[in-house]
Amino acid sequence: MDNKIEAIKEAINFIRHNWIGKSGIWRGDVIDFVGATLKADVSYADVRHLISAKNKGEPTPVEGLGGSIKDNSLFEVWVTK
Repeated sequence: MDNKIEAIKEAINFIRHNWIGKSGIWRGDVIDFVGATLKADVSYADVRHLISAKNKGEPTPVEGLGGSIKDNSLFEVWVTK
């Protein structure tokens, strides 16, 4: 799981430096976020579990990542600067 967390952190940094403009936030589909992870096989379910934990207020090792879950389905991911 550590490799997946590192890949997610790397994707967040990539998005921050390449996809976020003046708005300070990137919003997109989970498939786009998963596509930005390169070092490990990060799945939709991995991202959904992480965002679900964050939305419940549980501590996670990742900062600047969020998302919206409805009916146990992740339908939007966002990254903040």
